[in-house]
Amino acid sequence: MKKIFFKHIRYLGNFRKTILIFKTKNSFLLVDQHTAHERVIFSDLKVNYNFHKKKHKYIYLINPIRIKAHDRDFYILKGKVSDIKDIGVNIYFEKRCVVISSYLQCYKENLCKKIISLYLKHYSSLISSCFLKSIVLKKFFESAACRSAVKSGDAISEYQALKLLNKLLSTTNNKFCPHGRLVFKFIKMSNIIKCFSRKHFTKNVKI
Repeated sequence: MKKIFFKHIRYLGNFRKTILIFKTKNSFLLVDQHTAHERVIFSDLKVNYNFHKKKHKYIYLINPIRIKAHDRDFYILKGKVSDIKDIGVNIYFEKRCVVISSYLQCYKENLCKKIISLYLKHYSSLISSCFLKSIVLKKFFESAACRSAVKSGDAISEYQALKLLNKLLSTTNNKFCPHGRLVFKFIKMSNIIKCFSRKHFTKNVKI
């Protein structure tokens, strides 16, 4: 779905505060408000991560975050400090605690623990550092996007619906959400009229 279609789109309303309904030139466009917003946020998170990492923009904590770790987790992380740093979190160790001293500005303080737990969850000596990093970041962005996105049942205005669609049209790989669910679907008006055994719409009637 490309942005060039946006000038032909009109918002008609929503179905049960879940599916946004738009009219294009020759079709109806149905958009799942949650998966659409999720896809937009997921893409924004990736862009922000790359920007802050490239510019080395970190938040340095006056009061570092301390995480108690089991023996296995402690020794895994102790040997993977550079890998964790590459993901955007700087750690050191005190006794049996993993201490987060700084993190990229695109992260939130309360989510840094999530990155550590995801790393440990998916860690395997058989997986390369580069592949593990991609898994951790993808899972982290998926989780953050899902939590932040507008939910099914949330009321949004016409302005918000059009703004969401505009951002979705500017997003790459926008047909599916990060979890693989469908984001939007076109239904051609010609297919609708065929359901009623008609060949065409009555002329000069606006929808």
